[in-house]
Amino acid sequence: MRSPVLAVAAVVVVVVGACAPDDGALLTIRAPDGPGDVARLEIVLASSDRSTIATEDQRVQPGSRAEERVRYYRQRAPGGVVDGVARLDGFVVRIEREPDVAEEETFIPFVIVYDAAGGVSGIGAVLDDAGDPLPVTIAKGATSKYTVEMTPLTDAPSDAPIAPRESATVTCTTTGTSWRSGFAWQPVRGPQLRLLLPELGVEGLATDASSREADLDCDGRRAGHGDCDDLRREFHEDADERCDGLDTNCDGRTLFTQACDLPAGVCGPQPTTGVQLCVDTDDGHTGACRADAACACGVGTPGPCRKCVLDFELAAPAGLQMCAPAIGKVKLAECANGCRVQVVSATGPWKPQVANVPDGAFGSETTTAGVELFLRVKATENPIPAAPAQSVGAVYLAVASAPQNLPEIVAIDLETGFQPAGDCVEVGNGDFAMSCGE
Repeated sequence: MRSPVLAVAAVVVVVVGACAPDDGALLTIRAPDGPGDVARLEIVLASSDRSTIATEDQRVQPGSRAEERVRYYRQRAPGGVVDGVARLDGFVVRIEREPDVAEEETFIPFVIVYDAAGGVSGIGAVLDDAGDPLPVTIAKGATSKYTVEMTPLTDAPSDAPIAPRESATVTCTTTGTSWRSGFAWQPVRGPQLRLLLPELGVEGLATDASSREADLDCDGRRAGHGDCDDLRREFHEDADERCDGLDTNCDGRTLFTQACDLPAGVCGPQPTTGVQLCVDTDDGHTGACRADAACACGVGTPGPCRKCVLDFELAAPAGLQMCAPAIGKVKLAECANGCRVQVVSATGPWKPQVANVPDGAFGSETTTAGVELFLRVKATENPIPAAPAQSVGAVYLAVASAPQNLPEIVAIDLETGFQPAGDCVEVGNGDFAMSCGE
């Protein structure tokens, strides 16, 4: 008789060998392709509760805007560790439940294989025809038999997507303690799989991750809820965006404005800050640094000034209440042959949109803009503490006169107008007029 290498775990007993009792779940490992280097097996029992298994869209690689299907599983209990496995293919593991500890009888088992260096060389599960892991039943006084399909794995490069037969081990640091947060791997078929382990940095002896959020990289943001790359904590919403071709802040946009340094004499006697357009594809490309809207429209400042004046009413206690979303006509002489215009950003409490006609469908871009572009702005907060004829923000557009041309930035200063109460001028479609200069 072959004695067990590990006799007891927190919830189950792992036993191997032909003379073991018959009840429990028998897992026969199928690994005809390896891995060949097997130093240790770890069995992790994941929750089979469908509410704890999340399917999220995640980025294919750091900064990529292409997405892939990802399936999360959460450890419910440890199944133990087996050492000294001479041959993996055909090896049988029996899992016996401890009823006094574990109420469930159904788990999703994962068999993790480590090589002599301690790295993950393969992960296996009971799979359906689509490649999705299936649950097993571990019942007292009954025997169930399953086949675990093993996928040999190699380490995925840190700056590349996880390709088929590759895996990544994610570690986190909590209160100065580093711990394994989990694994991500790509089987031969099906979606990428991710296994969340207990937060050992919070509770050193934890064995259950079934209530843990889908936050593998421990950046405080869940996958699909502000985190487009849950393998790397530097990618999430609110992260600082850089013009490096990587979508660090997960907004999916390829254009944004960033600050740049203007020499003395442009906006005043001292050097000051301007604005430039970043085309954030590949390695990133930045346009020329130019005066921002406030500088261009400042008194006595040389350079083009584009200004739109919005209708406001007085608001108590001290401020201006915007009449309604306002539409104005912006001249784009460079677009006589058509342009693609995209809304890049706005300063102040504004949501800007563009369209080719005043009663058209306004959105974040138009690909057929002519010499007349219609800009719609909506205040995201009211009232605005400002006086009439005062700058209250800016809108920045990217304008490309041909598909192969890099876009140029167009800065529009927004200024408050004034209408007596009830005297705002409607343009006929439920919106209100906004006058824009040449």
